[in-house]
Amino acid sequence: MCRDCVADFVPNTVCCSLCAMPLSVASSRCGACQDWPDDCTAVVAPWRYVFPLDRLIAALKYQRDLTVMPALTQLLPALPAALADAVLIAVPLHRQRMRERGFNQARLLASALSRRWRLQVCHTALQRTRVTPPQVTLHGSARRANVHNAFVANGCIDGASVCLVDDVLTSGATALAAAAALRQAGAREVFVFALARAGYAAGGRYK
Repeated sequence: MCRDCVADFVPNTVCCSLCAMPLSVASSRCGACQDWPDDCTAVVAPWRYVFPLDRLIAALKYQRDLTVMPALTQLLPALPAALADAVLIAVPLHRQRMRERGFNQARLLASALSRRWRLQVCHTALQRTRVTPPQVTLHGSARRANVHNAFVANGCIDGASVCLVDDVLTSGATALAAAAALRQAGAREVFVFALARAGYAAGGRYK
């Protein structure tokens, strides 16, 4: 993309320092994450999930348009200092969902980050143990219940700093469920990287 096109994307520079929720004024901890569990150390989300990035991600996930990957890769940030020794792990799809879609967009992003950041990526440390309804169809507590105990991690990440990779962070329910599994398997700390962060619209729904 040219510089003019890149300028159309909205950076997530004013946000909660813990969960990366977009805010009007920067905060160390926003109201949405006052009870944020210790399983997740912090979220890194460089862009806001608004036009035109939301259209690119939707084209990849729901229209299987892999031609947008070079543009998404161009939006990856420089390596944050806190992740200098992290192992990259993509949020996995259940094998049934993987067969249906044909690819895992989080895994594509993790591989791209591995090349950009020169960090190890591990595609076998975390598995999704059951099929769950798409989170986009759910809200609030239903999202958390939907992914409760949906992940299991193995001991290969024992003592490691982990960066869990996904395309979009909305409520954080999926990331937190996966982070809990990684911590139970011995991960020293778990950061979350999401290319985009959704924010609240009127009525408390995510946009």
